[in-house]
Amino acid sequence: PLLHGTRSLGVLAAALAYVFVGSDDSTPAPTPPPPAASKPLRPTVSAITARVVSGPELKAAAASSSHPVYWAGPRPGVRYELTRATDGRTYVRYLTPGAVVGDTASRYLVIATYPQAGAFNAVSAEAAKPGNTRIDLPAGGLAVAAPGRPQAVYLSYPGADYQVEVFSPKPGEARRLVSNGSVRPLGGGTPVAT
Repeated sequence: PLLHGTRSLGVLAAALAYVFVGSDDSTPAPTPPPPAASKPLRPTVSAITARVVSGPELKAAAASSSHPVYWAGPRPGVRYELTRATDGRTYVRYLTPGAVVGDTASRYLVIATYPQAGAFNAVSAEAAKPGNTRIDLPAGGLAVAAPGRPQAVYLSYPGADYQVEVFSPKPGEARRLVSNGSVRPLGGGTPVAT
């Protein structure tokens, strides 16, 4: 979920790395702190340890989620890596050729969907902060990019009980994918907007 204050992308990367690598099911993955004035939802779903899946397998896994799971659509020359925590946090990574499943490096496109009460309000509050960039989306959706986290964009929709993070190591790619509508629901739950 959206981080506040002086917390850096490194904190999020460390949490994501733990989830991606954490194949020891006896140790629960850490939960990133939720934004102020919102509570993470606590659905219980079966965890999926980081693994490469086909497009149809990715859609089937998304369909089993109680909330929508987002992705950036099909992309040539990549493998889809899927990870899901028991609290419903779902990560779709686009692995380039030669990438190792569960690699902790932040060099891949990641679309993360977080179940979270008050998600839209949290994104709205961040978008209103001086220096942050607000991106208006169709159907009343809203995205925000912060100068302290230039590789990530966060988005949500009015009434949504989830927040989406788009992370890319390529400068400007996360913003471009969100702005041009490439980031969309893959399946699961009922999306507030498509």
